Amino acid sequence: MSENTHKRSNNEVINDVSYFTSRKKQVFGRATYDTTAKYVFADEDARLDFIKTFTGINNITSTESLDVSLNPIHRLTNVRELLSDTSIQKFMTWVKNTPQNYKVIEGKDIEIQAGTKFIRELSKSFDDLVDAFPRERSSQIDILCRLSNGEYALVEIQVLKQDYWDERALAYIASIYGNQLQAGDKWKNLKKVIGINILGGGPKNIRYWGRQKKPFRHYVVQDKYDSNHIIKSLELIQYSLGDVNLDDEEIKNNKNLKDWLDYFKNAHIKDKIPDDVSNGLKKAYERIMIEKMPDDIKKGYTVESEFFENLTEHEERIKEQGKHEALIQVVKNMIQQNLSFDSIYQFTGLSIEEIKNLSFQLQIK
Repeated sequence: MSENTHKRSNNEVINDVSYFTSRKKQVFGRATYDTTAKYVFADEDARLDFIKTFTGINNITSTESLDVSLNPIHRLTNVRELLSDTSIQKFMTWVKNTPQNYKVIEGKDIEIQAGTKFIRELSKSFDDLVDAFPRERSSQIDILCRLSNGEYALVEIQVLKQDYWDERALAYIASIYGNQLQAGDKWKNLKKVIGINILGGGPKNIRYWGRQKKPFRHYVVQDKYDSNHIIKSLELIQYSLGDVNLDDEEIKNNKNLKDWLDYFKNAHIKDKIPDDVSNGLKKAYERIMIEKMPDDIKKGYTVESEFFENLTEHEERIKEQGKHEALIQVVKNMIQQNLSFDSIYQFTGLSIEEIKNLSFQLQIK
């Protein structure tokens, strides 16, 4: 029996976790889920190897993980922890909704007007502040990093098909490009931004493009009339896992690319780490070994696995009960299982603001 697939007696290829786990305990989780992807890319060696492989930039020596405001993830740790404290978020929401009920008092009922004004004004912008300084695993992208050559790479792994995905991907890399500009900065100092999208896959082996000849796309800004004129500031590289054939000549001839695509497509049905993969990819495999996952990562992964395995059931429930009402209930269930807001957004399409409001409603009940 081969390492990558398991077959029934009639030679039908079976590629799903349920069949695999019925024969043998699953060793690796799926690398394309939000929880596992962010956990994998938190490892510096895995992140660097992935970026070098998919961008083709071989001379980079390091990557620094950033948040969406281009702040290094590992700086301002205390501020990030403070802003992510749910009790503080709950309090600031109360202040924002009923500012007249809150004052800063010193001693015997003496109001400090400056303090009261500060708390009330801060409550109005608190959500923006939280978004500007997210905790390490709460950003709305899987990974944003600054490369050792000064350029930026932004990675999104997306299982479910979403409307206007290309527009969303372009908006992300364009916003990072623009966020580089601070007061007094010079245009010439703007650095290139490269977006990398790993799309589809999952239990339903979702295909993003279907009949397209190649399983990948590479966008650049090119002159309509002269293809030699290219603006090199933005690039978008995409791979549709459901469309990827590992025996395709352009993939087969790039071993590390083939190994990484095999990892995203098939790691969950392997029983060991392949012997000849790069050190960075070996680290990536180790991060998704189910038995070695930290408890919080394993919990998040379990929730996502159950969601994707029952995706058809969720879709039918939404059809039967009425789209909006059923969707709200599904979202509430996900919040109660501590799934990240961005994961819920990716699964359901409900806005981050709506998800936060539902979360607050559940907290005050």
